[in-house]
This record gives sequence, C-alpha cells and structure tokens, in this order.
Amino acid sequence: NYQKNWVSHLANPFVYCKIDVVRLIMENLLNYVRLRRDIDFSICPFNEVDMLVCADLSYVDWDGIVEKDEVSLEEACRKYLSLYSEEELKSKYTFSINLPHLIDALQDTIRYGNIKLKNYKKVYSDEDVIQFSVVTLVLPDGSFVLSFSGTDGSITGWKENLMMTYSKDLPCQILAKDYVKETIADIPETSYLFGLKKKKVYPKMYLTGHSKGGNLAMYAYLKNPKLQGYIEGVKSFDGPGFVESFWQGDEDVSKITNYIPKDSIVGRVLDHREQTKIMDAQGSGLVQHDTLMWSVDIKDFNYCDALTKESDDLLEYVNKLLMDRPLEEKERYCHLIGELFDRMEIYTIADLTEFSFKQALSGIKEIRQLNAEEIKFMFEVVKFIAVQSAPILVKGRK
Repeated sequence: NYQKNWVSHLANPFVYCKIDVVRLIMENLLNYVRLRRDIDFSICPFNEVDMLVCADLSYVDWDGIVEKDEVSLEEACRKYLSLYSEEELKSKYTFSINLPHLIDALQDTIRYGNIKLKNYKKVYSDEDVIQFSVVTLVLPDGSFVLSFSGTDGSITGWKENLMMTYSKDLPCQILAKDYVKETIADIPETSYLFGLKKKKVYPKMYLTGHSKGGNLAMYAYLKNPKLQGYIEGVKSFDGPGFVESFWQGDEDVSKITNYIPKDSIVGRVLDHREQTKIMDAQGSGLVQHDTLMWSVDIKDFNYCDALTKESDDLLEYVNKLLMDRPLEEKERYCHLIGELFDRMEIYTIADLTEFSFKQALSGIKEIRQLNAEEIKFMFEVVKFIAVQSAPILVKGRK
C-alpha cells in the first residue's frame, strides 16, 4: 500500500520516510519494474523510465511470438521464456545478461499488463551488414511506442557501428525510416457521422531505442519530415549521433532527447544536435552503457549536472583513435577491421574473451595490404572494444 503513497504528496513525515527507503532500494530499472508492478498508469502516468523499459524490449527476439496482430506483453513474455532454458538465455544475451530477468519481471503486473506488442520486424544479414529489429508497443491509452533495437552481441552489429562513423544512410537506418512511414500509413480509417464518412484518427506516437536503436529512432524521425507532426517525441538512450554531412541545417530537433549516463561515450560520439539529459549511474566507462546501471528514482531517472572526466577522456581517446581521421581513411580502416574479425573467426563479442595476440597475428598475416601504422591502429581499436566490453561480459557470467 505504501507504494501508492508515492504519488499522494501528502504532508506526512511517515510517508516521506517510506519514500526515502524506496529510493535506497530502487537503484536500477529492474528494481523499478518489480516495485511498481502494482501501480497502474492511471495512478502514476507513463514516464521516461517506462519508456526505457519499452526500449529494452526491442532487444528481445520476438520472432514467431509477435507478428502483425497485437499480443499482450504478458503473454509474449511467458511464451518467450518457455522457449529457452536458463543457459540458452545466458548465451543468447551475453551482452545484456539481465534482459531475461526484465522479461520475467514483466509477467503478471498491473502496470504493464495492458500493453500490447505488434509488428515485430527483424532483418539480419552478414553479407549486407545489417542487424536490425523493431517492435511496436501499444499503451493502454492507445499510444504507440516504436522501439528500435540497439547492437546485439554479433560482430555484424559492431561492423555496422563502425560503418556509422563514415556513412550517413546505412541499410538499418533506411529500414527504420520506412518502418515509421509504414506504421503511419497502416493506421486504419474509422467511421463517423453515422458511418457516412471515414477518417484516420492518429494515436500519439513515440520513437525510442537504446544505443544504435536510439540513433535509428532519431534517424527515422529526422528523415520523415512530413510525418513529424504525428510523432510526439523521440527518446534516445545513450544513442550515437551522425556524421557531420548528415545534417542539412534545417532539421527540427525540438522533439528529440538523448539520455546519457555520466560516463557516456557511445551517446557522445559523432555529431549531435538534440537536447541531452545526463543520468547518474553505477560502474564506470562503457559498463554504464548497460541500462541496468542507470540510477532510477520513483518516477524518473536521477540526473547529474555534468559529465565526468572519464567520459571526456574516453571521448578524446576515441576521437583521436578513429573519429578525427579523414572520412576515406575511416572507411578503409573500418573495412579492414571487419576483415580482421572475419579472418580470426570472431562472430560475437563473447569471442573477444578468447582473443589472443597469436590469433591476431594470424589474422593480420592474411591481410597483405596492411602497413605498420595500420596494424597498430587496428590493434588499438580491437583492444578498445575488448577492454571496454570485458567488464560487461565478466559481470554477465557471474
């Protein structure tokens, strides 16, 4: 019952004492979902933290569970968890080990019980370097949340990330733009004036995503200028920006917000024009890219006034390593890194834990066009990915 007092704002010191206790307990997204499971949106409205829940759900492989027609979130979660063992889920989500726990927590809740899922789409191609998925969530009030997935644990996803450093129109971005266009076009007409006339009644619509998914949400909005009036807001969670040539100078970014943790690096790379909010978070460095590390209060994130020195230092290093290089050089180097991963038979981020200097030499030996400077550069990039990913992978195996 005391959970319902969070929104009562009564001048009661006993209530405030309980709120303080909850704040100590509710340190991350998973705790938030569990502690608010009995609080309906009518009592405490849908908020930014709930939007992050929607963003994380795009990482789930809903193939065969969520198709064109609506299915309840609870039913989808139950079906999904019934398909895999605990060990299979661990291996499936090496880079987001807590996701199965979030799916489990979303079962049998009042708060999320009336959310529906529909229009799940997944496109994956090693050959074309595409790792894309998206799902639409229908909220109890009829609002749509189009949630785009970020990078999974595949090296194909990381190759796609590297391509973002020099390309402004990737296949995954085009897919995101088209998905929004198709969603709006598919909204059915409704009858009025005793059925004599028909018109479309457009629901409130939000675009969201974490990491690359945030970039896709921003891209889909910015590249559909004629449809922006149908979109209430774009919520990117630690999403990267765009190459400078992407911007034409007349884009309206007033509806876009990028939420980044205080040690953010992913959400700062490339060129940004949108407004930014800085969140408090646990851990350090790239570990803070994990949404379960972000500090959550009873109805919002805990925010900070400024980014940390570690964030600035990491950004400076990444810019020096890759981002500040000429466009043609970035394209060539990123292509060579992809070849290196292929030669070394590294297919997932988890394979980087098996990374060895001997394997690297074997891989580089087969790429004859490399000179000493390029070899040094590639080692630095692969080392950066491996070192920054290692804490997440180690945390996931505990």
